[in-house]
Amino acid sequence: MKLQLKTPLLFIPVFIYFFIFRYFLILGGDDFFWWGEHGQYLLTHNFVAPNLPIYGGSGNGRYLGNLLEIFTTRHLLLAMLVYASCCTMLLLLIYKLGDCTLISFIGGILGTTLLPTGLFTDVLAWNAGFVNYVPPMITILWLLYLNYQPHHDNFLLCWLTLLIMLVGQLFLESMTLLQLFFIIVIIGWQKFQQKHVYRFNIYGLAGALIGAAIMAAHPSYYLHTNNYRQLVTSFNQIIHNYIYQTHFYFLTFNIGLNLVLALLVLGLLWHSTNLMVRVVISGLTVIFIGYLIYISNYIQQRINDIFIIQNLPRQIAIIDSIVMTGFWLLILIIALLFLPNSYRYKIITFQLAGFLSIAPFFIINNPLRIREYFCNYIFMLLTAITLANYLISTYLSSQRIFSKPRYQCIILLITAALALHTLTIMSTNHYVNEIRTSNSAWLSGQQSQLRQHVPFRNYVKGFDRLIDQHPQYYRFRQQFNFIEKFWR
Repeated sequence: MKLQLKTPLLFIPVFIYFFIFRYFLILGGDDFFWWGEHGQYLLTHNFVAPNLPIYGGSGNGRYLGNLLEIFTTRHLLLAMLVYASCCTMLLLLIYKLGDCTLISFIGGILGTTLLPTGLFTDVLAWNAGFVNYVPPMITILWLLYLNYQPHHDNFLLCWLTLLIMLVGQLFLESMTLLQLFFIIVIIGWQKFQQKHVYRFNIYGLAGALIGAAIMAAHPSYYLHTNNYRQLVTSFNQIIHNYIYQTHFYFLTFNIGLNLVLALLVLGLLWHSTNLMVRVVISGLTVIFIGYLIYISNYIQQRINDIFIIQNLPRQIAIIDSIVMTGFWLLILIIALLFLPNSYRYKIITFQLAGFLSIAPFFIINNPLRIREYFCNYIFMLLTAITLANYLISTYLSSQRIFSKPRYQCIILLITAALALHTLTIMSTNHYVNEIRTSNSAWLSGQQSQLRQHVPFRNYVKGFDRLIDQHPQYYRFRQQFNFIEKFWR
């Protein structure tokens, strides 16, 4: 089921797609903060914020994330290049970790362009979210891929790993902790199970420690106290957060991916020789699919514009936390019982890596937002790709549809059509935004806020809150022609 096209032929169109995608992205929220005078102040003061409420948690040690946010909001061409490069690298690593199959390619494309609404608006369609969450995700996947591949443990690779791990530590506090813990676990596994630790991992650990120290040494973490960052104070609070908020971000909101995983589990167990196991677990999976559809519709009516569920009955929250956690455990059990070692180790790695990515948020009380669970989503996507690869290679390998170039091209064209549908939506929103932000009354301050939403609000940060758009930015942009805007 390997793809018949060479990697560059696959990923050049991917780069072009996301290059155009970024052009249509509508800035919102913190993007204008970093674009304007407040961002300039932080840039010239080593990202140390004054003790003023407007700066909130913006003073921090996210050196590279902050720099990317400032310069990509000010220079469109740079933003498009960074965006396309990061998305292409992310999808290339998903493709490689998925064994370079047709499923890993289309899974990566559809898994990102059809992200759950909360992750789409908070990561893919929001510049501030993208520059802080996607680059460190790339460094983690790169480290994982490196450890899966046979290679020469040479001098160049060692220093390259040190540099990449150091860079990955300067975007986001939670990803800094995750990357550090991740590489410690890899080294521990190699030390006690394989009896040999790759030298590049030791260099990678050194880079991760240096990067973590640079971030932790930032003065803003010690100069001021504010309500933006809060830790939990008891075990009961951890349980409460998990039931009422955390598990929804971890599992429930990934409705499409959960449905795919449930169908893959059903397909896998259908081929089990044990009739009792087939009947029981298949029956549970069908019930679970029905439950997913129901709970998705139910909670959609109770989500606000920052994806916090409001007025959720206690019984529903408890039941959902048990059901969704049980399904997550079921995938681990199925990997242990039904899959050969090569697939089993991968799925266990992806499932546990996803869990590790949310572990820091068990002790964090604020901020808790859906974007923090982007890393977990990517590992869930890799789990689904690995299960699909096993199912197809084991039980459907005789089907020509997955091996013949003609059929592969048809599948790729369908995937491209779905991705282009998302791009069309982004372009429509962009066109409407260009018209509404040229309103002279709003630009001059005579009108306090915009009065028209874009047609597809769930493709814009914060469901296109009108108050999030800033006339100062658009007044500045108006003085340039189409070509000049790429450089400004």
